[in-house]
Order: sequence, then structure tokens, then C-alpha cells
Amino acid sequence: MNTRILIIHQSAIVAEGLQRLLQNSSLQLHDHLRMFNDPADITIHSGSNYIFITTSALFQSLYKMQLINFSESGYRFIQCITDPATSRDNLCLEAIYLDDSQNQVIEKVRNTINSFHPDKNAVISSLTDRETEVLKLVSLGNASKEIADKLNISTHTVITHRKNITEKLGIKSISGLTVYAILNKIIDTDELSIDDLI
Repeated sequence: MNTRILIIHQSAIVAEGLQRLLQNSSLQLHDHLRMFNDPADITIHSGSNYIFITTSALFQSLYKMQLINFSESGYRFIQCITDPATSRDNLCLEAIYLDDSQNQVIEKVRNTINSFHPDKNAVISSLTDRETEVLKLVSLGNASKEIADKLNISTHTVITHRKNITEKLGIKSISGLTVYAILNKIIDTDELSIDDLI
């Protein structure tokens, strides 16, 4: 299921700053990141998870307009706090403060994305054994043809496995898949050579 991140803020500087920061991050959000000034401009669709980065007041307005009948498991709220005197809302998992570093903001958004999938092992176990093998070989820098030769399958089958891996994990780049494979102990960093990383 796709996770869409919607930044809702009346300050163009804050909204555009957050959008650029997240677009240039390792989160690979691309088409799943949007910016709005007014909650009334937003259309919520079932079939997607949503993360709203906004102020408490704008979130309350959005809730009354659209989220009141939307499943609570389908959205998360990250409170955007620009005034240090503002207290954190009880409805949010995370809060982004004006003085947070880029890494802090990215980590808070990553944690919120991961909160939709509390059991990371469930994602790994959803990969078939063959998909895990293909992921390992992709992460080690092998091209589809090389993977096909090593596993004695067709290149078309490798491409299908790669497509399934991308859909299941929501990661499109080889570097992202490599990081995922390292973090989930599918490959060991000792298996990587410097040439694979260049």
C-alpha cells in the first residue's frame, strides 16, 4: 500500500522547505509527496496510507472535513511546530520543530512511515525465497542477465522478481535496495567490494 505524505502549512517557506528537504532525502518519496496551504484542497482516497505534516489547528480542520470517517489505521499526524512555546498534540506520533536538523526530520518521517508496518519481519517474510536471492544479488551489484545466469532462470523472470521486490518493499533504487538488504541482514557489508559501491 502506498504511503502519501501531505505537507499542509499556511507558511509557504515552511511548506516548501519541508518538501524540498524530503524530496532530496533517501526516503525516495517522489510522487508520494504533496504540499497544500488549505486542508479543503485535499482529497483523501482509500487504498493509501497518509502522513499529514501540519499544525495542530490545520489537522483538526482536516479531521473535521475528511478524516472523521476515514480509518484511523490509514493515517498518521506529524505535528509541525514553528513556535517553541507550542505544546505537542496528543494525536501525533512525532513532532517536527523549526530547529530540527535535516537528519532529525528525515528520521521522524521514516519512523512514521514504518509505523504503518510495525513488524518489519512481516515485509521480509512476504518476499519469497527466490525474491530474497534476487534481492541479495541485486544488492551485490549484479545485473539482471548475471542474476539469471547464476540462478539458472530467464532474464524475464529476474525482471519480474525485481518488480515484485520493488512493489513489496516500496524501494525503487538499487542503492535503496542495498541499504535495505544490509539493514535486514540479507547481505553482510563484508560481501560488498568498493567497486560495487562505485
